[in-house]
Amino acid sequence: DPALIAAIEKNDVGFFENLKGRLKESNECADADDLNPLMMASYTDRTKIVRLYIKEGADVNEKNRNDYTA
Repeated sequence: DPALIAAIEKNDVGFFENLKGRLKESNECADADDLNPLMMASYTDRTKIVRLYIKEGADVNEKNRNDYTA
C-alpha cells in the first residue's frame, strides 16, 4: 500500500495510531521486495511504529521469501 510506505518513510506515527485495531491486518501486504510494513519500519529505525505493530500483535518472526524478519 503506497500510503503505508509513505507514512513509514515520513515516520508518520499518527497515521499508524489511526489504524489501531487494524495494524496487524495492514501488515499482511508486502512491497516489491517482499517486505511488509513492520519489516520496513524496523529496517528504517521507526521504533514507535514498530512498537505499535508489536502491540497490535504483528508477528516479528514472520519471514519473507528471503528469510528476512523484522
